[in-house]
Amino acid sequence: MYTSENLDFAYRYPFTDTAKDIINSLNITSVDFKYLELGKAKASADINDSIKYYDISIDSIKIDELISYVYARMMLLSLNKLDYNEKFALGESKRVFEAMGKDSEINIFRLSSFFSINLRKDIDKDYLIKFDSYLHNIPKDPMFALSNQELHQGFVRISFSKLKFILKQATYNYIKSGLLQDEKIKLPKEIRDYAKDIKDEHKVKIRNTGSMAWIEKLLDTPITDVRHRTVNLILAPYLTNVKGLSVDDAFKIISDYIERCKLVNPDTKINETYIRYQCEYAKDKKLKPLSLSNAKELLAGVIDFEVSNEDVNKNKKSKK
Repeated sequence: MYTSENLDFAYRYPFTDTAKDIINSLNITSVDFKYLELGKAKASADINDSIKYYDISIDSIKIDELISYVYARMMLLSLNKLDYNEKFALGESKRVFEAMGKDSEINIFRLSSFFSINLRKDIDKDYLIKFDSYLHNIPKDPMFALSNQELHQGFVRISFSKLKFILKQATYNYIKSGLLQDEKIKLPKEIRDYAKDIKDEHKVKIRNTGSMAWIEKLLDTPITDVRHRTVNLILAPYLTNVKGLSVDDAFKIISDYIERCKLVNPDTKINETYIRYQCEYAKDKKLKPLSLSNAKELLAGVIDFEVSNEDVNKNKKSKK
């Protein structure tokens, strides 16, 4: 039987061994329609970046959340889509980040221990994290560069706010790698069937209107990957040479677009220097953007392109 302390810890961090032990103690033997719905909702919320952490006290709701996490994870294993796995890991790590902000120091150390992160507290109330643990879980942000950190006898001194980012990154790494390791597990038919209804609302269907309107639609659609080539092969040539914008104006539009892309997936090395160079190069060489057919190949799996019958009919009538 589990304690209230363990249940609270498991609710906050449903991927931990404590959560698995509680799930096992429930002796669940069949697929439950209730959790199919809850699991699908959780997976969809993660994928569409709308997952939230709620500080609740009712044990039955905590149990529901634990089980729904398991169902959501199984559904993602069934779908076997790398971009969905990425978003699920990212969403759950964000939820953990919120949970840590309202958690006890005991649980923070407990979570660190689960990740095998050697953590101490110093007399100045900062945290000391073992050098190798820091390197393994360092977020991709300049403020975490070693040159900006204070080192002390093999430990890195960090504040609690920075520690939360370290544990957030550790959560992301753990969940994503776990999905890759378990991808060959055989799953119940009910799980596989329900998983088919999970959709990524960011992965919109872009309709071909017989012009370059699909690029305008692309600019309204943050994408998770292939952003370097999208900038230099599509956006920079389109804005500078099709729309005739100045390099400065094209630079501003693309910079804003990349910032919105980071909200979907922050993992990118695109910077302002790269964007400006591509705009200047496209303008100077009078480059044209990729055709729609080539863009479909470039962005396959990132955006769904679709030609509607309505648009086809419109184009036929306009040619008569």
